[in-house]
Amino acid sequence: MKPYARIIVFFLQAALLTTTAMADGVMRPTNKSYPKDFLRHRMSKVDVAISGQVAQTTVYQEFVNEWDTPTDGVFSFPLPPDARATNFYFWVGDTMYKAVLRVKEQAPNPGTGEGGIDALLTTYLGPNSLRVLIHDIPAGKLQRVQLEYLSLCDYFQGKVEYHYPLETADFTTYPVDEVAFSFQVNANENILSTSLAGFSSSVTTTQDARHLRVDAEQPKMYLEDDIAFSYMVSHDSLSLDFYAVANDTMDGHFVMMVNSKSGTTGSDVLSKNVVFVIDCSSALFNSSLDGSKKAFSDCIKHLNAIDSFSVVAFDYSVRAWTNNLVPATTAMTDSALSFISKLNYAGGSELASALSTSLALFKTQVGNNIVLLISDGKAAINPQQIRLQNSSKAAILPVSITTSSGRQRLEMLAYLNYGFPTFFPGTGSVSDELLHLFDEVTYPVWRDVRYEIGSNAYGLLPLGLPTLFKGSRMYLTGRFKTPGTSTLSMAGFTASGATFLDLPLTFPSTKTPNEFAEKFWAKEKIDDIERTIAVYGANDSLKQAVIKLSLGYGIRCMYTAYIADKNAIGSTGVEDRLMLTSISAVHVSSGILINWKSSAPSKVRRVDIYRKSFSDVAFRLIASVEGTNTTYLDFSPSDGRVSYLIELVGIDGQSIRSRIFSPDEGMVPTFCVLEQNFPNPFNPGTDIRFDLAASARTTIKLYDAAGREIATLTDRFLDAGRHMIHFDASSLPSGLYIYRLTSGSFTASRKMLLLK
Repeated sequence: MKPYARIIVFFLQAALLTTTAMADGVMRPTNKSYPKDFLRHRMSKVDVAISGQVAQTTVYQEFVNEWDTPTDGVFSFPLPPDARATNFYFWVGDTMYKAVLRVKEQAPNPGTGEGGIDALLTTYLGPNSLRVLIHDIPAGKLQRVQLEYLSLCDYFQGKVEYHYPLETADFTTYPVDEVAFSFQVNANENILSTSLAGFSSSVTTTQDARHLRVDAEQPKMYLEDDIAFSYMVSHDSLSLDFYAVANDTMDGHFVMMVNSKSGTTGSDVLSKNVVFVIDCSSALFNSSLDGSKKAFSDCIKHLNAIDSFSVVAFDYSVRAWTNNLVPATTAMTDSALSFISKLNYAGGSELASALSTSLALFKTQVGNNIVLLISDGKAAINPQQIRLQNSSKAAILPVSITTSSGRQRLEMLAYLNYGFPTFFPGTGSVSDELLHLFDEVTYPVWRDVRYEIGSNAYGLLPLGLPTLFKGSRMYLTGRFKTPGTSTLSMAGFTASGATFLDLPLTFPSTKTPNEFAEKFWAKEKIDDIERTIAVYGANDSLKQAVIKLSLGYGIRCMYTAYIADKNAIGSTGVEDRLMLTSISAVHVSSGILINWKSSAPSKVRRVDIYRKSFSDVAFRLIASVEGTNTTYLDFSPSDGRVSYLIELVGIDGQSIRSRIFSPDEGMVPTFCVLEQNFPNPFNPGTDIRFDLAASARTTIKLYDAAGREIATLTDRFLDAGRHMIHFDASSLPSGLYIYRLTSGSFTASRKMLLLK
């Protein structure tokens, strides 16, 4: 490329990247002599498991080193703003390794701060990106990586929406050889419809009343559009999604969603009092301020006759349109529109004073009080102080329309004040986006919501629940001490006055199938602590708390990073050969849902499912499905007792048959595994996880480097399944130790390093 042509491309990219959505992963070589800006992206395979509204995403990608020399590379992925990475794997040859999470700063992109393509890449990835340094990518070979992350889907009026960032046209100018997506949904309400945007070919859908699977694949695909997947559930009544999971050695975890019905009548809806607060500081100059002014003007035109409102603008000073809330008459709305049209930007940002002025306009708690704020959130405000001033219990709804907002400050401001934040990507019409949000909050049905869940539950997040609007949701996550039944008691104010609601809960003793609840609670706790650090600054107590959560749950935080080094202490190698790792069958509304997992899904050609009823003399084949599938719904199982077995047929002709299993046994591993303890090195505590294929008396013993037995960490009868024990080495000196698992005829050992 000629020098002047590269300059033109650079400025074109700069213009595009100021507004583009976040996008798929890229691999940037560290060797500055590499002939291209990126390693060639060959393949993306994405599996998304959605339980209600919580999404677990697994991203498998392949990149090609097209050079004749080995190189290191930095894998970068733009996680969605609310997501947390939960695992990272990398391949060395044909062996997959689990990366180690360490207290270390995340790998920077090569050349960050030098301008050019790296500066563009930093903008492109956004503030919540993951970066991992991969060593020694062989010349002419593939580098394979796998990322897992957890996120919360959008929800409104029964529609659950999931977005995957696939718009990489600014960097990936060629078609990727293979792109494939698989969405598996387990809903608590009947699924009415589904939609997948971003794919032009080869989409297959399988579903029953509350289970859905959508598969899409496309060869030679240009990565030009994000993937948008959604499904609709029935939403004609208030509903509860509740997921909980127990654990062998620590308290259990749960997450719940309370979903408001959408068919609310006028008599159910609270009148609303709205203060529109607009940021006129230089941070939102020109088009951003113009967009804000039009957006608020359109919202004011959509006020209902029973509503009251006012407008507050701020920069270095605060200007209130009225000293009181006024009814949304034609005369008043016209006056407000004239006030907004005359606003101009200036220096300074008196956000705290603007919020104080806005809250003072609410003279009573009657009706539903809302502060709709457009701001970049970078002004120095104290959200706790705003909460103390908020005697009217107004729901503060901050909206950011810039790509570089003070996100965590706006989040804390909303969560402490009965609201929720909204972050627009900077593309499209601000007015259209804000009108959509305004439609969501037009019909408040339940305000000042409080809850009581009993002494068995603790560690609850968020600390306060938001106002519940028609068709919206509120969520709560926490931990529980013992299995058993409980009641979630909720109280608040509706159009009918004080309203109370009791929802039954069951805290289980089982360790499957809702393991994601553990990660979700830890994600929310880490988010909460990092929010506090961002707003009020770090101290040693907060830093150690977030690091402990990060290492204990395997979720990256601001102080930890994934280390992709097969020789790193604690790095776990996983053989890249085809194995059937787990199987299960559960009763659902329309049959029996069979699930299975394998160690190398890309090596499975097909899966054969066999069934045997009580009256059958032998198993018979009932279905053969494509190798990419991991579920099968048996719509018409025979009457009486039924059992199954499945057989994986590999692309190389290899055949692997499962043991016989029956419905409702739970997800049971098909072989035993002893994992590397985590964290490792450790001081003084570490977790040891292991899988048991069958119930058996199980022991884990600890030995020193000379082979002398030091302690017995566990010795008891354990059921088949996934287990974890916590080991506290406070009384031991630093050094290398060996732990050995014995369960039935299975024995395995690993090393651990204690550093004090």
